[in-house]
Amino acid sequence: TTVSTSRVLEVMADSWQNARYLLDPHTAVGVAGALAESRSSEAVCMACAHPAKFPETVAEALKCSLAEALALMPDKEHDCVGPVLELMNMRNPPVCQQLKVGQDWTAILRTLVESKTARRTRQRSRL
Repeated sequence: TTVSTSRVLEVMADSWQNARYLLDPHTAVGVAGALAESRSSEAVCMACAHPAKFPETVAEALKCSLAEALALMPDKEHDCVGPVLELMNMRNPPVCQQLKVGQDWTAILRTLVESKTARRTRQRSRL
């Protein structure tokens, strides 16, 4: 079964409106496929990602702002979800950096991770 982008957005919106369950777009593809192929009105689908990875798509599906989509995200306190949402809420989010041949990408990555870890530790110590 082929699932169009518009159908994915529709399934995401329907899931939110009807069940208050926020689907990520990957899972919405599976749900759309299951609905198209199912001979009954019931199906079981396993979520394969978290909607926090796709806040722009969630905002598009729900026809809301990015800030509103971020506010709807479940599991905000989870160790994996919290940092993603934190990055999305930054006024100046990091941008991709193209490396030149010969640059030590491991050192660049290490510096980035250390700075983010230090920042997060400072924020937690203020609480």
